[in-house]
Order: sequence, then C-alpha cells, then structure tokens
Amino acid sequence: METILSLKNINKSYKKNKLIKDILVDCSFDINKGEIIGIVGPNGAGKTTILKIISGLIIPNSGSVEYENSTKRPKIELLMEGSRSFYWNLTGRQNLEYFSVLFNVKNHKKRINDLVNLLDMDNFIDSISGDYSRGMQQKLSVALSLLDHPNILLLDEPTNGLDEETIDKLVKILKDLNKVENLTVLTVSHDTNFINRISDEILLVKDGNVKKINKSETAKYNIQPISIIFENYGDDISKSLLFENVEYENEGNKLIVKGDLFDMNFFRFIQEIDNNKIGIKEVILDK
Repeated sequence: METILSLKNINKSYKKNKLIKDILVDCSFDINKGEIIGIVGPNGAGKTTILKIISGLIIPNSGSVEYENSTKRPKIELLMEGSRSFYWNLTGRQNLEYFSVLFNVKNHKKRINDLVNLLDMDNFIDSISGDYSRGMQQKLSVALSLLDHPNILLLDEPTNGLDEETIDKLVKILKDLNKVENLTVLTVSHDTNFINRISDEILLVKDGNVKKINKSETAKYNIQPISIIFENYGDDISKSLLFENVEYENEGNKLIVKGDLFDMNFFRFIQEIDNNKIGIKEVILDK
C-alpha cells in the first residue's frame, strides 16, 4: 500500500512546575493511504498529542511528519474531543453553510444535504445548535470535519455522547467513506469495541512509544476507575439502573457506585442517572 504520511523520530515533552515530562520519545510509524487506524493507550500517554502533531496544531520538539507529496500537504481535518467546533447561535445547517464558504467547498449545497442524510440529522439540522444534545453536537462536528472532502480525518473520542445505534451508523459511515473516497482515518478512542470494529490496524501509545497490537490486546489499556457517591439516595436508584461491570456498595446513608469511566455500560448508567435526575454528592477518579 502507498504511504500517505510518516512520523519520524518524533519527540515531544511538556514543562510543568519546572519539571519536564517526556510524552513521546523517538516515535516513528507510517500510515498508508486508505487505512483506518485506531489509537489506544492509557490516559496521558500522548494519543491526542499525536493527532495534534499530524494536524500541525502543535510542533514536536524534534522529529518530522512527512507526507506522500512533499510539495503539497494532504487535506487534514481534526475533530477534537470536547471541543466546540461550531457557532451555537446558528442552526446546524447555517454552520455547515458558513464553513463551506470558508473552505470554498464545491457544490456545497449537495455536500451539506448528503452529510445531513448520511448522519441522519434531518430532525434537528435547522434548529439552533446551542440547544443540541451531546449526541447531536457530535454529529454536527463529524459533518463539519467531513465537509471539505479531507484526505486524512483525525478523530479524538468520536463516540462520546453517542448512543449505540448512532455509533453503529458512524462505523458504517466511516467505512463507506473509506471505500468510496479512499479516506484515511486515525481515531483515538477509549471505546475499544468501536476501535476493534472500525480499525484495519491498532496502535498502542504507552511510555512514550508507539507499537502495533492485536485487537485482542486493546481492552486492558483503557481502564479509568471511577466512583460516584450518592448521599440520602433513598429508593431513587432502583434495580433497573443496575448494569454489568458496575459495582455497588452501601455505606450508611451513602451509595457508592464503581466502574470503568470508559466502559459503555457505565456510560449508559450515567445517562440513566441524568435522565432520572438523581442527585450526585461526589465523583472520584480513582488512581
């Protein structure tokens, strides 16, 4: 396969409180045109840093990113996790139209309609985007990242806020675009089920280094224990909220719920808590 970009001996460190922390150390790997690459690893390992370096958002301390055509950089789009990539006082469609003008997208009306249909956004695309749910916001962000027909799409936690049905659609959409438009995709995600389904190859970022791993190895690298404490919860939390891989402990008038922040069952539990408007006393990310 043809290589579309290469990272060569990338080093990146950050200074915090007069201490220098090495994030990436002599990292080198190639990405082939038309591949879908999943990137996993512990929190703070440098996964998002890699996406930012490829996009040009940050500069490495040393090393280089080399592209297929050294005289012409491929068209790269980066969708950052948790970032606000659109104007909240505009509708979704107005956002797409505004950015299509900025990007000089050809046949932009058709492109917008195609993306709206592709992402099943008809029901809300003409509503003010500031009123969108998290899942709607994520769909609009994905549409914006695809608007200008990128050669390389970089996705940071693209499934955050999406339900299982929408995640299934996202997998299909990315695979279809990969085939039809030969789109190269690099995605960082703690949702290892999504990573395993979408990826041709999987890269592990750990201890400053990058290496290829098998799909069977992904789950053990993405665990973030979390505890949620409810006080004077009464009977509000019913058996209907019990999910697999979510542990419960009673301490007096406290209910302590423990799980993995990035486990989809735990994420669904949080959604149920929010839907039932049950008060949370404290949230602790365990070490």
